[in-house]
Formats: sequence, structure tokens, C-alpha cells
Amino acid sequence: MDRLLGGWLPTLRVRFTFARQLLRGIRVVQTSSGGSEWRIHELRAFDGVLPIPRNGWQVTADPFPWGIESAFDNNPVTFWKWGLIAAGMYVEADFNGTRPTDSVVLETSPNQPDLHLN
Repeated sequence: MDRLLGGWLPTLRVRFTFARQLLRGIRVVQTSSGGSEWRIHELRAFDGVLPIPRNGWQVTADPFPWGIESAFDNNPVTFWKWGLIAAGMYVEADFNGTRPTDSVVLETSPNQPDLHLN
């Protein structure tokens, strides 16, 4: 089965850590361009080891906001994707209030060699 799915499984976890602070939301920005598609299986924000509850979040993406909810549904089988990776593309979540936050984790598939995020 691994040979059939290859790099499509969401086995890559990218963690962004920072000093704990009150945030109104998060934004993950693509900083390069390339020939692979950008896919996100899950995007989570954390306060320590606890995930921040997603109730009430407003989520969007640029340039393709349709279907972005799949990156926030707690289901690793679903995912959001859009075209070839290009600098400036982003995904963001508004927490609908402030939340103490100290990290963001993006779960995706490793077959995106042009993936460079900030």
C-alpha cells in the first residue's frame, strides 16, 4: 500500500514555534514558487501541548479559499489543495477572539519539494 500512495500520505509535520502570546489568528505564507501543488491536510494552533479549540474560527486562503475547511476538519484523509506553489499564497484562521498561542503545526504530504513556509 505504501508503494501505491508514495508521498501522498500526510506524514510531514511542519511546526512553527514562538514565544507564548495572545493572538487573534494565524497565517501561514508560502515563500517560494515551484512545480509542485500546495496541499494541507491539517493546520492546528497550540497553547503548549493543548490544541486551541477550532469552534468559531473563520478560515480562508489566497488565491483559492474554496474547500479550505478541509484543512481544519480533524480528518487526515481530507485536504485542501490549490495549483502550483507560488510565493505569497497563504492560509489563515481568525480565532474569533484572542487565544494564548505558542505554536502552529501544518500536516501535509512530503511530495511537495517546493514547499517553503513562513
